[in-house]
Amino acid sequence: MLLNIPAIDTTVMFGALAFSVDLPYHLFHSNTQGQCGVCDNDQSNDCRSPNGMVRSSCSQTAHEWQVDDHNNTYCQEPPPPPPTNCTADICQIITSSVFEECHSVVPPDPYLQACVFDVCHMPEHSVGCSSLETYAQVCAQAAVCVDWRPHTNGTCEYECPEDKVYRPCGSSDPPTCDARHSVAQCQGQSSDLDPRCQFQEGCFCLDGTTLLSSDSDSCVSSCENITTTTPQTITTPTKCTCQYKGLTITPGG
Repeated sequence: MLLNIPAIDTTVMFGALAFSVDLPYHLFHSNTQGQCGVCDNDQSNDCRSPNGMVRSSCSQTAHEWQVDDHNNTYCQEPPPPPPTNCTADICQIITSSVFEECHSVVPPDPYLQACVFDVCHMPEHSVGCSSLETYAQVCAQAAVCVDWRPHTNGTCEYECPEDKVYRPCGSSDPPTCDARHSVAQCQGQSSDLDPRCQFQEGCFCLDGTTLLSSDSDSCVSSCENITTTTPQTITTPTKCTCQYKGLTITPGG
């Protein structure tokens, strides 16, 4: 899922286990803290505590930015260091031939270290999937597609509903039945200029079907079937939209 916020030139990308936030330097220079680090293009000061002290590892400072929420107990201080005999086999995929094409574009070592730390600190080794997913997302942003999930022996499976199929490198802006949607809008367009033109893994409509609209999760076999001369109102408990001649109009649109 890709969320664009034009007002602040920001892109938020949600994956199966992780998410990323892409902030523009000209608006957020030295204006971020915590898990986002300090937006000054200097990685040496990103692992900063709330008191301003810079640590050697972000794992030492992450819990210091935790917001107390008694309704959620999943954020706890990190456990003791892992035993020296800890093995993290799933993490080795990052430095294997699976990601080889991306190694020269995005150095894998930071992602490998994060993966080993997570796997060795958590009882469930599938937590390593988030590190692999994050590295694959960064590779995709650099126009390198990596189909890594089949190499995890089922540990990091991505399940899709029956009317959709998993694709490791689908379009972040898939075509829809909306008449205002241009299928060719990403042709020849650099992902650096338009984040909608990046690779994105996820569940996509089966071949021969099309996403009804950018606001819908339904796939249809023919867009002609939903084109009418009379407006159709689709109501849900949280919102309503109006579809007219292939256009999807949201409230206030």
